[in-house]
Amino acid sequence: MMTVLKILLEMTVMASVMIGIVLVIRMGMSRKMNPTVMLLLWIMILVRLCLPITFTSPVHISDLIPEQAVIEQVGDEIQPGVAPELPESFPAQTSGTAVDISRSQTEKSAIPRIGAQISLFSQIDEFFKSIPIWGAVICIWALGVLFILLITIRRAALFRRKLYICKPIADDKILQIILQHKQNTGIKKDIKVLECNCLPAPAVFGHFKPCILLPTLFIKSVDISSMRGILLHEIYHIKRHDILINYIWLVAKALHWFNPLVWMAYKLFQDDVELCCDQMVVSNLGEDDRLKYSQSLVEAARFSRQNYWNPVPVITTALNENKFKLKERVIRLIKPQKKSRVFVMVSVLLAMFMFIVCFTTVCQLTPDKAEAVGETEEETAPLDEAEKEDLEEETVEEENVEEKTSGILNESKIVYSSGRDGNWEIYVMDSDGKNQVRLTDNDSSDVNPCWSPDGSKIAFESDRDGNWEIYVMDSDGKNQVRLTDNDSEDAYPFWSPDGSKIAFESDRDGNWEIYIMDSDGKNQVVLTTGKNSMDGFPSWCPDGSMITYSSDRDGNWEIYVMDSDGKNQVRFTDNDSSDLNPYWSSNKSKIAFESDRDGNWEIYIMDSDGKNQVRLTDNDSSDVNPCWSPDGSKIAFESDRDGNWEIYVMDFDGKNQVRLTDNDSSEANPSWFQK
Repeated sequence: MMTVLKILLEMTVMASVMIGIVLVIRMGMSRKMNPTVMLLLWIMILVRLCLPITFTSPVHISDLIPEQAVIEQVGDEIQPGVAPELPESFPAQTSGTAVDISRSQTEKSAIPRIGAQISLFSQIDEFFKSIPIWGAVICIWALGVLFILLITIRRAALFRRKLYICKPIADDKILQIILQHKQNTGIKKDIKVLECNCLPAPAVFGHFKPCILLPTLFIKSVDISSMRGILLHEIYHIKRHDILINYIWLVAKALHWFNPLVWMAYKLFQDDVELCCDQMVVSNLGEDDRLKYSQSLVEAARFSRQNYWNPVPVITTALNENKFKLKERVIRLIKPQKKSRVFVMVSVLLAMFMFIVCFTTVCQLTPDKAEAVGETEEETAPLDEAEKEDLEEETVEEENVEEKTSGILNESKIVYSSGRDGNWEIYVMDSDGKNQVRLTDNDSSDVNPCWSPDGSKIAFESDRDGNWEIYVMDSDGKNQVRLTDNDSEDAYPFWSPDGSKIAFESDRDGNWEIYIMDSDGKNQVVLTTGKNSMDGFPSWCPDGSMITYSSDRDGNWEIYVMDSDGKNQVRFTDNDSSDLNPYWSSNKSKIAFESDRDGNWEIYIMDSDGKNQVRLTDNDSSDVNPCWSPDGSKIAFESDRDGNWEIYVMDFDGKNQVRLTDNDSSEANPSWFQK
């Protein structure tokens, strides 16, 4: 539910931006803008309010920012990429597995919370995580949704009951006009016409079985020629499916009941609907009939004032619901605006602008630009090489701070495995390599740690009970609990984005397959069922809909993607080498992985559809196990370039590779978390 609220807040923020744009348009050009165009803009807002769809843009505004605007990081202490070689299998290999699967014990992934972009939405995510009473927030929101829906449904039900006492119109002239309008507009469904005193003005009620409701006083006081335009107006409401759109607006208002802009948008949408129907009516009328239709609107408004105490439900379309807009409607009818190509072009451009800004990622920053947001740099005179070296030696601490603020946030942690104390244990450190603390302490091996999405738990695998099983513990190392218990090997745990599931690999059925289970170890279900092949290294898509993994089902290890229920398994990479350890970025746009396609193990990234595969590291050693940083600007990984396995970090494009751990043992399996 917390994920649902985060998505909802993202939707309401973007919709609020769109509403603001439309409000500005209405203030400056409302009388010159075609009502149909205004309705198109409102429909775009309605879609944004109801559907959490955002299209990935190949271009970002940040790409237009000159490189000089990005603050450079100090780079002399950054080591260029060195050395790869097939990494050795880690502590006790799991029995019956190939070299690649045995590396699953050493090659850990991070939960891909943060992708290759930094945006307002990452701040929203952190905002939700900082609320200790999010359960109460969810309850309040859900109660608000239910209240809005139930109140509206109740009012509609009570109004429908009142219709049972309404009499069908018996006037043949009115029925003949209705029939003629139906034929002219191409409406084939039956339309009831009722004489009704429970509403102030003519209205339409119901979408599937529409009724035109006419007050008794209106029928008696308005002559039949003036009534013709009013009836055509109501017919066009049915033709345009305005009642159905009102139903959708009801859902949007219920979901976003806390946003006053949404309620304002609905009222303005209703005004523009009336203007649009007026425009459709007068397009079928002559000059004299147009004036007569205007008079009938004023007359209907007079009846409405006499019955102001009798409101209509929001899912109807009332002829004169907004008296203040009546003057504008009449002026538009008497003095219609001439069509202008300029305003048509302006309308099209505005619609395109709103779509690009609010339905795509074009305005979100790419990491290499976003790293420098908020940083400042003083201009100094150029230094020669000797002065640079002296300055670096004297300001090591300042450089560390600068490195943090340029992408590795000082509130983030990295959990990893280390053999420094004689056996493999779980450790945690700051994202700059400081404050390394041991979390587990026993005579067995604990490896492949993985943060839960909220940072309160760490899942890992251990052979403390004789074979490799999945365990979970608190983030401080306390309350270590075993989740799986069988005679086979269970490895490589990976949390689902909502924290309710854990994906892992197991050979319990004779070969390595992908499984999922509840976060407490219950309901263990197999997702892949390949014969004579191995599937491993699961990584969950940030929205929880898909899982990426590695498989040798086609002869060598490649990257695959499937739905979170195991369906629709699709191959993403295809070459003669091995591709392993895929990890999804949080915005679902990139997948990092390791490959030996160029002769040794290196880090690569590709688009989420498998295209644009790019090599990030290039040296004679082995670089494996990539892991995204929380802000998407960095990738942590392990490398043996300096003689033993250590944890390194680099920019998302492969630049600025920095070593975080430095000892005589091996460090592996980095997993990043942002507090």
